[in-house]
Amino acid sequence: MKLAFSTLGCPDWPLDTVIARARDYGFDGVDFRGCAGQLDIWNLPEFSTRIAETAAKLKHARLAVPAISSSARLLTDTDEDRAKSMDNLAASARVAHELGATFVRVFGGHNGARTYPDALNEAAAALDAMARNAAHHGVTVLLETHDDWIASDKVRELLDTAAEPNVGVIWDINHPWAAAGESPEQTWANLAPCVRYIHVKDTCTRPDGKRGPCLLGQGELPLPEILALLRRERYAGWYTLEWEKKWHPEIPDPEIAFPHYINFMRNFAQ
Repeated sequence: MKLAFSTLGCPDWPLDTVIARARDYGFDGVDFRGCAGQLDIWNLPEFSTRIAETAAKLKHARLAVPAISSSARLLTDTDEDRAKSMDNLAASARVAHELGATFVRVFGGHNGARTYPDALNEAAAALDAMARNAAHHGVTVLLETHDDWIASDKVRELLDTAAEPNVGVIWDINHPWAAAGESPEQTWANLAPCVRYIHVKDTCTRPDGKRGPCLLGQGELPLPEILALLRRERYAGWYTLEWEKKWHPEIPDPEIAFPHYINFMRNFAQ
């Protein structure tokens, strides 16, 4: 079982702390979604002019970079936002290539006033454009089950409509279950051929009635069922903790959440 964490969970840690803590806690990899307070990591020297040094540090620590999590969205509402998404994808793909990452994450975005057929075709065209860009860097683009693209049948239809081969899906195990009401078996049945990567989390209902992150095993997701399904289906990819500390500063610090994740997942794997 290959375990990583997204740096969304430690938004203020500098690179050296990310590497040291990942090694000390027993992680196999790091998915970069920001670093040292900067969401667009290519603006940092560690991911631009000094990226070769960063790659060497990660290799020395025996840490892989399975993915770079971009902010790019397939559906946007203005030409300016479309250009920004493409630039974000391109920069993320360059960093991914330099750090040996296989994947770049993108979001589907929101359909807005579009009809579903129009949204589907526009999103597929954008996904193909991003995939062609990423292919120049030897990288695959993964669509996360997020935004208006959570229901697994719609996600599968989008992937089937796209023409480029270097595309796939990140199954965020919370969203199809919590937002679309799907069972894990239903999600897997629709997406199995496309799933390349798993975002792991747990969520619970807060006093205000909204869902929020919580430590694994302390929430409402059917985690044992999901993990057993993936083991039964011989999923061999990464399990990456997406601990959304950047968006939810009130949740436990990474010094608590990260080792808890390692212990939870390793115990399950035994």
